[in-house]
Amino acid sequence: MTYSGTNPTVRQSKERLADAMAYLLLEDSYTQITISKICKRAATSRQTFYNLFDSKDDLLKYYLEATMKTMFAPLWRQKDQSPDHLIEMIVSYVDLNRTFLCLLVENSLQAVLQEAIQIGIAELTASESITYAKYRTAFVAGGMTQTIIEWLTQPNSESASEIASVLAEMINTLHQRL
Repeated sequence: MTYSGTNPTVRQSKERLADAMAYLLLEDSYTQITISKICKRAATSRQTFYNLFDSKDDLLKYYLEATMKTMFAPLWRQKDQSPDHLIEMIVSYVDLNRTFLCLLVENSLQAVLQEAIQIGIAELTASESITYAKYRTAFVAGGMTQTIIEWLTQPNSESASEIASVLAEMINTLHQRL
């Protein structure tokens, strides 16, 4: 189980491990990256790794969630939590983290991206009392993830603002019908 406390030393270790994973993805495929390589790069022991994470999958999820939370923190504090604003934030996140996210796609780790997007949407819509909200969130996150993956894998594709407009149009249409 992933450690979720607030100890500053633990937080630093988690960040070093996450940074090491991201760096190693630039050099090797995900399947080639071992816990030992991650720990060596992070100058952290395997024991520390396993005290903090169950697996490298958990570490990867932590990295994505941590970067998304940093990006979305201002949105959670704002009154404007409209679908359009959410989409702008997600597309901005993708644009800023394009290299890393392309590596996820190249390593067939799209499900990790979708889960992170789904968690972000769920946190933003937690106060809504919508019947079957978890299914709607999963549906929207899946469609959004696939659209983003399509965008990431197309050379010379649309700009971030164009993709945000396309997603906003689709989400707003869905939002009006549900």
